[in-house]
Amino acid sequence: MYARCITAEEVAERLQLAERTFRNKRRHLEEHHNFPPKMPGCNGWSEPAVTRWIETNGNGYLPAPDPVYGTTVDRRLIEDAAGNLAKEFGRTAA
Repeated sequence: MYARCITAEEVAERLQLAERTFRNKRRHLEEHHNFPPKMPGCNGWSEPAVTRWIETNGNGYLPAPDPVYGTTVDRRLIEDAAGNLAKEFGRTAA
């Protein structure tokens, strides 16, 4: 699955800035506020990364927290995955 790439205009709109203001402040945001850099090979930014950065007040470009194992949700996901393997291959993973 590929992340959607958004333009400087779209980023500026989400930040409620003029595009020119965003372009002038972009390097400062990247260097001092963890704003995600442009995606390699793309003239834009990852939409999920920008959204997360905004929603977390500038901490969105940090790695996701480590998962907590042993919860009911985790067991259900593992059981679902095992069931899917059984359906696909005729047996569960050993």
